[in-house]
Amino acid sequence: MTNDITRVYFVNNQGNPTPPPPDTVCTCSSTDDIKIFRIENQKQQALTVIET
Repeated sequence: MTNDITRVYFVNNQGNPTPPPPDTVCTCSSTDDIKIFRIENQKQQALTVIET
């Protein structure tokens, strides 16, 4: 397992970028190069793309 450098984009329900809330707990499911994060306490989603 490698430590890939990632940039995380959090989006609100309108799809606008928003900073992550403090003490955010995320779960992620990996699909190819894209990982989908769900913010459990805010019910928001974030998309992070692996930097190459």
